[in-house]
Amino acid sequence: SDGENSLTVLAEHLDWDSNHFGFGVGKISHILFKDSKNSKFTIKALSLFVEEVKKIGIKYIICGLDVRKGAGIQGLTAVGFIPIEIRAHYFIDLKDFSYPKRFKVRLANPDDIESLAETAANTKNPYDRFFGDPTLDVLVVKELMRLWVRNSITTSFADGVLVPDTGNINRISPKAFCTFKT
Repeated sequence: SDGENSLTVLAEHLDWDSNHFGFGVGKISHILFKDSKNSKFTIKALSLFVEEVKKIGIKYIICGLDVRKGAGIQGLTAVGFIPIEIRAHYFIDLKDFSYPKRFKVRLANPDDIESLAETAANTKNPYDRFFGDPTLDVLVVKELMRLWVRNSITTSFADGVLVPDTGNINRISPKAFCTFKT
């Protein structure tokens, strides 16, 4: 805070990611502004934040930010953040949505892990926060994807994993999935 402006960063250390990658990983959950139009102040405040987290061993920070937060985007890019995973959100009231075609799905089970883990590891999305980041080792990212699938199916990492229900004819291993948390 400088009297006129204030900026609060809400962030956390990500233990799982840090252990997997072998270096400190943090996540900014929110950047709260008193005056979000002062880019110089935002850059200075975010620079101080980055210097402080480096002191406690955080080397890599992720942040999701609404693109309408101009000063936040400017401040983050000015202190070294790069946009990787760009997402568009679309909302519609489900009661008004017409489902023109439905597909049978089922919950994934441990028998699906091998197929789904390979799908996740070998389907490279250049806009994914892990595959799209040139600073991360691609082999470590592939292993992360395999672990993510395994943990999503066998632990509480996700509430469920949906896969196409192909029936029992020739037991085709699923190659597509959707994880969800309720």
